[in-house]
Parts: sequence; C-alpha cells; structure tokens
Amino acid sequence: MLINGLERSILLMDFISKKISLVLPLIVVVVAIGLFALNMVRNTTDNTAVKPANKTETIKPAEEQSRTQEAADADSQPAQQQTAVVSPAAPKAPAASAAKPDEFNSLIEELKSQLEGKNPKIIREIAKQIAKLGEGAIPQIQKMLSDKEVGLKMKLELVKILGEIGGEKAIYALLEEMAKNPHPTIQFMASKSIYHAAGGDIDPFLKKEMLKKDNYTVIASLLKTVQEVKDPEILTNLNLLMANESASMEARASAARFLGQDGLRFLEEKMGESSQEEYYDDMLKSITSMETPEALDTLLRLTTANVSEDTRREIYSAISEMITNLTDDEKLNSESLARIEGELSQNLINADGAGVEHISDALSSINLDSARSVLREEIDRRTDASQRLALASALVENYSSSDMEMSPENNDYLLDMAKEYSSIRYEEEIRIRAINLIRTIGGDQGTEFLQTLTNDSNLRIRSLADKLIKN
Repeated sequence: MLINGLERSILLMDFISKKISLVLPLIVVVVAIGLFALNMVRNTTDNTAVKPANKTETIKPAEEQSRTQEAADADSQPAQQQTAVVSPAAPKAPAASAAKPDEFNSLIEELKSQLEGKNPKIIREIAKQIAKLGEGAIPQIQKMLSDKEVGLKMKLELVKILGEIGGEKAIYALLEEMAKNPHPTIQFMASKSIYHAAGGDIDPFLKKEMLKKDNYTVIASLLKTVQEVKDPEILTNLNLLMANESASMEARASAARFLGQDGLRFLEEKMGESSQEEYYDDMLKSITSMETPEALDTLLRLTTANVSEDTRREIYSAISEMITNLTDDEKLNSESLARIEGELSQNLINADGAGVEHISDALSSINLDSARSVLREEIDRRTDASQRLALASALVENYSSSDMEMSPENNDYLLDMAKEYSSIRYEEEIRIRAINLIRTIGGDQGTEFLQTLTNDSNLRIRSLADKLIKN
C-alpha cells in the first residue's frame, strides 16, 4: 500500500512536471511582452512630462555662461573691439593693412644691392615685387623717402614704385614728397608717377595743388606731364598763374604753353630779357611743345633775339623739328613753307661762325628746290672748312629726307670735297666730320676711300674708318 501510494505520487509529480515544462515558456513570453509594454508606456509619459523641464534647465545655464564669457572678453579688449562685439553691424571693407616689415625690408635690401650692380631688368623686377605689397607698403616707403641717409637712386626707385602701386594714397604720398623735395629729378619722376597712377587724368589733383599758396614747383612739374588742358577752371587758373609776377618763371612758362597766342606773346617777351636766361630752356620747351604755325613764327623771330649761342642753336634745332612735324601733319601750306625758307636762307647768307651750322640744320628739313639751291651756293661761297662741311651735310640730309637723289655732279663734288678735308693736312675734328660725310654720301667710291684710311697714322681715324666700313 505504502509502495503503491509512493508510486502514484511519483507518477503525479511526473505528470505535473511535464505540463509545467509545456506551459512555462508560454508564461515567460507573456510576461516579457507585458513588461515591454509597461516600459513603453512609462517612456511616453516621461517624454511628454519631464523633457521640456529638462531642456530649459540644460540650455539656460549655457546661455548665461556664454554671456558671462563675452562680457569678460569685452572688459579685456580696447573700446574699438568692444563695439565690434556688442554691435554686429554689416561688415565694412577692411583698411589696407601694413606690409609685413620682414618682407618689405628683405626686398628693399635686395633692391639696394641691385642698384649697385646696375642691372635694370632685375631692378625693375624687384620694384614690381615691392609694388605688389600694395597700399600697405606706402607708409614704409614714405619713411624711407624722408630719410636723409637714403640716396637719390633709391628714392627715385621708391617714387616709381609708388606710381606702380597707384591709387589716391600713392598719389598724395608723391605730392607730399614733391612739396618737400625740390630736386629736379625727383620732381620729374614723381610727376610722371602721378600721371601713371592717375591713369593720365591728373586734373583733380592739379586743381587742388593750384589752390595752395606758393606751390609753384609742384604745379610746374605736374604741368610738364600734361598734354592738353580743356577744363575751364584750370585754364582760368593758368591765366592767373602766368600773370602772377610773384610766381616762379618756371611755373609761368609751364602755364603759358596751354594759353595759345597769349602764351606765345608772353614767352617771346620773356626770352628777350637777359635777366630770364636761366629759364630760357623752360620757355623754349613750352613754345616747341605747341607745334603750331604760330609757334614756328615765334621761333623764327627769336633767332634774332639777344640770346647765347647755345640757346640760338637750340632755337634752330627746334625750328627744324617743328618744320618736319608741321609738314608731315599738313599744317604748313606751300606758301608758308616758301616764306619760312626765304627767312632762313637770308639768315644763312648773313650768318657767320656756328650760326651757319644751326641754320643749315633748319634748311635741311625744307623740301624745296630753293632750300637746296641756297645750301649748294653757300658751299661754293664759303672758305671755312667747318662751315662748308656743315652746309654739305645739310644738303645731303635734305635730299635724303625728301626722298630725292642728288645729281651725279653734286655727288662727285661733295665726295671730292670730303676726301680733301679728311686728309692729314687738317685737324682731327675736321677729318672726322669729313669721314662721316663720306659715309653718308655712300657709294663704292666712298667705301674704297674709307678703306685707305684704315692704315692711317692716327689711331682714332683708323678706328672710325674701320667701324664705318663694317657698319
């Protein structure tokens, strides 16, 4: 009985165990699903109720921390920087920053060494590199220009560099240098650089300079770069400047070149005053730059003025050049040209000494048979070797510039004369002029004669003959 009861108990437990093993996995799955669902419900509740409060508490301290840090930074910065932090206005174009001192100084040192070596190509390349530093290099350049220890060559290069940089800052730096440094070369180079930097339009700057008192050197230098003045305001100021007796003659002469007949009368009058001889060159350049028939007539009248021989030579040289230019531009009719030739021919007949050569040069530019005839006649009439050679050279030049051939008779006549003067019986300078005339006449006869001179006892004559044959 006892055994049977035990067996039944064992069998019952075995049955229950098998049932539990079948149901238990199902229970575990159900419980897991229930727990998962419960967890999802809790998360949803947390996200809707708790998250906004957490966000506020997280971000707010960060904003306060940022504002605190900005305030601290602002306290430690200059007033200008504080404004930039507090007022976030629209950004402005940054001002030109100064060039890096090391880079600028390095290029300057290289430029100095090349100026001593005198290699123009390398010098210009270094100057371009400095110019590429832009407006930031201007203060450093100005500092060097003000330094008395900096030589003229370097200052001229710095002035050129300012012109390459360009812009108003560079132009005003150049004007400032011109006001401080009256050296003629600096004035010339600075005015050219201003013209370049301004793109050829210096009228606005010229107007401002003309308003300044006693600024005559700068004004005169600027005017020399200008080709034409049309602005009525500037023309009015130029008239006032020319009439201003307290102004420098250089400035008055520079103003006169833009004032037509009034300017010509002023210049002619002043060139007749020996007290103004120092400024004859400036006056003559002003007259020559006009290149009008009226300017040519003024030059012709000045040939009889009481001027030095050097000035007279310059006047005739200017006449020759102006005749050529006016003829090429068809601004001289045949009647005017004949009148001018008549005046010059009469001057030649009456001239002596160096005047013969000056007038001959002027006649060499007139394409008229009458000009060639008077030159040929004067060769026969004169006995002075120097004068005859000058007349012969002018005659050959006249035929050449007129695209005409000399007659064989004239050619042989001039060649024989030149051979005579190239002989050892004459002084060296006469011989050299004669040899150059032989080369100008050309031809086989001339070349053959030059060949004989390569054995001359005079080394200079031998070298010249050999050079002319090779060229």
